[in-house]
Amino acid sequence: MHPGNVLLLSMPWHALERPSLGLSLLQAEVRALDVRCDIAYLGFSLSDFIGLEDYLWVPSGLPYTAFAGDWLFTRSLYGDRAEADSRYVHEVLVKTWNLSGGDVRRLLRVRSYIEPFLDHCMQAHDFGSYSIVGFTSTFEQNIASLALAQRIKSHHPDVTIAFGGANWEGEMGFALHQRFAFVDVVCSGEADTSFPGVVFRRGEQSISTGPAPVIKDLDSLPIVDFDDYFESRSSCASAAEVAPLLLLETSRGCWWGAKHHCTFCGLNGGTMAFRSKRAERVIEELTSLVERYDVQNISVVDNIFDMRYFKTLLPRIIESDLPPLSLFYEVKANLTHEQIRLLGAAGVRHVQPGIESLSDHVLNLMDKGTSWLQNVQMLKWCKEYGIKPEWNLLYGFPGEEPADYDHMLPIIDAIDFLDPPSGHGPIRLDRFSPYHADPGRHGMLNVRAMRPYTRSTPSTSTR
Repeated sequence: MHPGNVLLLSMPWHALERPSLGLSLLQAEVRALDVRCDIAYLGFSLSDFIGLEDYLWVPSGLPYTAFAGDWLFTRSLYGDRAEADSRYVHEVLVKTWNLSGGDVRRLLRVRSYIEPFLDHCMQAHDFGSYSIVGFTSTFEQNIASLALAQRIKSHHPDVTIAFGGANWEGEMGFALHQRFAFVDVVCSGEADTSFPGVVFRRGEQSISTGPAPVIKDLDSLPIVDFDDYFESRSSCASAAEVAPLLLLETSRGCWWGAKHHCTFCGLNGGTMAFRSKRAERVIEELTSLVERYDVQNISVVDNIFDMRYFKTLLPRIIESDLPPLSLFYEVKANLTHEQIRLLGAAGVRHVQPGIESLSDHVLNLMDKGTSWLQNVQMLKWCKEYGIKPEWNLLYGFPGEEPADYDHMLPIIDAIDFLDPPSGHGPIRLDRFSPYHADPGRHGMLNVRAMRPYTRSTPSTSTR
């Protein structure tokens, strides 16, 4: 082990088309301390094992609440559990989600490659040459990350294993740290410049240092590079079939949520406080990404668009020497016609406007601050200026009535020439949302774990 060397890992099922902004920010901060810090995207290796089509199918072609991506790695983490596996297949995949026999067989075929993939990871990477190996975990990366972390700790007990990311934020990170003794530390919250918010081990106990501080000046953060992402891409035989999509952060938090937290929204677990970068800094980062990687497809990770940017950032992009861009932004749906024109003129080609419903009553129930007419206007004006809106149609809100959906039907028929929803489904009790924090106050009764979360593993700590 070389003192000081750090390796940051992104495990399946990370998106192949884009790097991890969080890992890249951490890498830049660590390198500023004159410490070697590498990033590896191991999903590319698994894609070579199982094929690109199957890799893309698991996180995007299967029901997201079936957590099939996590289940594929459970045997590698917990060992053989034939009864639990059979119960998952029959009760979750078949009974709950009506997966066909062909889909189940396809999943089992993918699962047969997991052990060889993890063996390959252990052979292909010299984990013992690092003092810290850190994992980021969001969505269905948890079990895959834990399975590899357990192997690394077993072979290299002196290596410090660290975890972070949305799956390890708050009380969930503390509980996971208690459960998996091979995890040494957990970083919860914004860990850009320091590491309070850490959970560490003292004997058999998990100890938390408390919440992480909020980064107030986003302009003080480094300009990241994604060189390690492109290096990982270059090792994947099928990566050329997936066009790269780079990431940019121009703000954190949500100015609307700070005033009216949407009842179903679980974003911004650490803090809702809204902060944004100066327009000049954003232009500098855009220029760096375009010139370094010759990529114009850039997805902005902000939860909501800074309304000041209509007067500052967008005009600067329009007047700049940047090549034509294809930007993605999350926006609020009650924008004006002129504001949407400016978005299109600045190269914003995709937006997520948070439409969610076409019923005023349902929108009021979720504290959305918009109307169905504003939502339709948003779709119409996006069509006018060549902007693709990605939106969901959600249902199942406490207090909704059948009449709400009767009212929607003629509206849907009348706007069939506009972009349809990208997805639809019932609301979830996501962590950090008002529904999750106090379901009883919102009329939610008999709250319980979803079927895939049913306990089927030993209650003792995995070591």
